[in-house]
Amino acid sequence: MIRHLHRRFPSITVNLVLAATLCSPAAARKPPADPPPAVGVPADVQKALDQIADLDLLIAITPVKLNAGQIDKIVGALDASSTAGLEANRADMDLIRTVAADVEQSRSDALKGAVPAVDVTARIDKTLEAMGKRGSITHAASVQRVADVLKRELDPVQTKVIELQFAKWVGGKITVPGKMRDDPEKAKAYVASAAFTAYTERILLNQRALDLL
Repeated sequence: MIRHLHRRFPSITVNLVLAATLCSPAAARKPPADPPPAVGVPADVQKALDQIADLDLLIAITPVKLNAGQIDKIVGALDASSTAGLEANRADMDLIRTVAADVEQSRSDALKGAVPAVDVTARIDKTLEAMGKRGSITHAASVQRVADVLKRELDPVQTKVIELQFAKWVGGKITVPGKMRDDPEKAKAYVASAAFTAYTERILLNQRALDLL
């Protein structure tokens, strides 16, 4: 449910320039052939892979022993994040449509040996940059939304379970910034916050997690 639409578009500028460099102006290339059809994953293999993913999540979820009320609050935050992600995706798709004609024309020209106009590649880059920024903002808001629920709803024992998992993920030791080390309360709050953030990103924002809660 986390949006990654902006990651699906590599640097169009680089691709176009490379295409122009590799094309001979004297002889236009033929359009590239369609890629071969993708080989599907056998159903039994996909089932096993899905179950492995579920086990990985359950190993992290089950020990926390979330109660029904906590699960409801977490699910509510995940649903809100999903909605925000869908809205951001729609905005990104609309943004891509504003440069689609330029991309198509520039690609066609590049295949014939022409270098795309600087203003066109700049506009494309600006579009991708805007999508990337929106993606970062939406993701950060989603993480914060769910992590805040964990902070409010989990008891000290549950928090400790997540902190121990976080410690394993970072190699066994959680590093507290120097300015907080002399203040036990600030250090404790920092560790809990970092653990909740990591747990949210790694576990709860996984698409399969919602069905396992």
